[in-house]
Amino acid sequence: MTTRHDWVPNAIRTPSASAGTKLHNVGGRPPQILTDEGNSYVLVPLDQNERRIEDSLAKEAIALIDRGDNDFVDADQFFLELAGEWIAKARVSAGLTQKQLGRKLGVPQSQIYGIERNLHQASARSRKRIAKVLGVDLRAVLP
Repeated sequence: MTTRHDWVPNAIRTPSASAGTKLHNVGGRPPQILTDEGNSYVLVPLDQNERRIEDSLAKEAIALIDRGDNDFVDADQFFLELAGEWIAKARVSAGLTQKQLGRKLGVPQSQIYGIERNLHQASARSRKRIAKVLGVDLRAVLP
């Protein structure tokens, strides 16, 4: 098949209902089948083609998730884990130990350790306080 824009196929036909085809009318018009050099192509509107591709990709994604043999993680949990890492990096960048940060926040060092290692889930309020003490943008510690 040529890539020229003025390409004209050998034949254009509308599939017959008796042919057992699964092609449906589009916008009140039946789809067109183009034939060239022994190959057949279906001509459908671009938006319908994009919907078919999206539907196909969605079905593949659902099948992959349903298989159960994947390593997908919950997005919220993933961002909470990242928040712990960000807090640890911001604390180190500020030159503070876990104990020093805990003192500034009025919490024990073990709580800071737990937050950074995702053993304790810090509330949004606690993360705001941590960001303020560390002098970082709140978005750096809020997932």
